[in-house]
Amino acid sequence: MKKSFELDFYALRKPLLFSVTLLITGIALVFGSVQFRNSMSTDKHHQEENLQELVNDYQALINSERIIETLYGRYKILKKTGFIGTEPRLQWLESLRRTGENSGVIAMQYHLHAQRPYSQRPLIDGGDYQLYASTMDLQVDVLHEGHLLEFLDRLYDAGVGVLDIRGCTIQRLGSDGVQPNEANVRADCKLSWYTIRQDVGGSPGEEFM
Repeated sequence: MKKSFELDFYALRKPLLFSVTLLITGIALVFGSVQFRNSMSTDKHHQEENLQELVNDYQALINSERIIETLYGRYKILKKTGFIGTEPRLQWLESLRRTGENSGVIAMQYHLHAQRPYSQRPLIDGGDYQLYASTMDLQVDVLHEGHLLEFLDRLYDAGVGVLDIRGCTIQRLGSDGVQPNEANVRADCKLSWYTIRQDVGGSPGEEFM
């Protein structure tokens, strides 16, 4: 009996080893398949993230180009009006005279002071750029107050420089009645013309009329 048992065990040893080998191989294949699937899923997720980053970068580039185009357009407008760079004093004075002629101003006198750095603290840090102000004392004689308001409105709308009308003092001339074709109202106004530039050279001289 003992010999028969040993013969049976010997006969079953190879099938058992083969079965164990198949089981181990199967487990390894299943584990490898799961690992491969997880790896592929991770790679896919990374690829999707990279693709989304590329889309975001492209959209940010498009938005940056639009911002640059918008800001550059505004920059060109400000430069054309004389706000950026050296102050266009001759353009200011020409606009002043032309606007007065088209608004019923009978007489005009002005004193354009030398340019000075803007004294008040700016709302934002301008870096190397400095804001300058050129103040003007302006006196105009008009037929009536309506011509004065028309003159100031047109001066604002002329698009020459950045202008601030700080205030006017009005007085009547002559009798109480309105005399046709004569100056009946005189206004003494304070104006400021603003410019911004990077250099801080000397200030131009004063202009009188």
